[in-house]
Formats: sequence, structure tokens, C-alpha cells
Amino acid sequence: MTMKKMTRRGQSAGGLLSFGLEIGILAIGIGIISTVLVGVQSTQTSDSTAYNNTASAVTAMGTYSSWYSTLILIGIAVVVIGLLFVLKRFGGGGA
Repeated sequence: MTMKKMTRRGQSAGGLLSFGLEIGILAIGIGIISTVLVGVQSTQTSDSTAYNNTASAVTAMGTYSSWYSTLILIGIAVVVIGLLFVLKRFGGGGA
């Protein structure tokens, strides 16, 4: 296995765009998992061990979902900055 040498410029535009896509997939995955957990919890007996464990998992997933807006904002910023550097490199203006 060979590792690519990092250039002085850092990440490529393709790497930055894939990072933005990964953040979007993460947000969708958290939403799907939360929906499944709530569905499972609704079939369990209240105050049972399984119900309480599922409630803890739902709460934990809710903690992640409170970071959605921050993650999406970072993802968009990374993509925009990456595109500006690509435009600058090809002489199309930019930053």
C-alpha cells in the first residue's frame, strides 16, 4: 500500500467535495437511525429495561441532531472554499 504525498496546497478539490458529501450522508444516517429507534421503542413495554435502553439511545441520537446546522454549515463552507481555490488555480477569478 502506498500513501500519497501531501502537497503544499493540502487537500484537493475532490477531497473537499467528498467531505461535504460525507457530512450530508452522516446527517441522513442519524435521521434514519433516530426514526428506527423511536419505532422500536413504541413497541416496547414502558419502564422495561429494553424501553429505557432505547430511550437512552434516542436521547443520544438527539444530541447528534442538535449539531446538524453546524455540520451542514461547515460542509458548505468547505465546498465553497475548495471551489474558490480551484477557480483561482485555473485563472477563473475567485479569492
